[in-house]
Amino acid sequence: MSRGPIPRSPFVAPMWIALASVIALVSALIGDGPFDVLSWLLFGGVLGLVVRAWWKRDRSSRQR
Repeated sequence: MSRGPIPRSPFVAPMWIALASVIALVSALIGDGPFDVLSWLLFGGVLGLVVRAWWKRDRSSRQR
């Protein structure tokens, strides 16, 4: 017996973005080499998410 789709919380995505940012900041502070690579990758991913959301929002407002 299926109850339908499970509602998603609006706080899940910001929580993951905040967690990735905190991990990136801590890894940048505690070491060099692989830690720097990890922090750059995580910050790049967060920045990519922001740009993607901004781009999608901008395109949807033009189509109206």
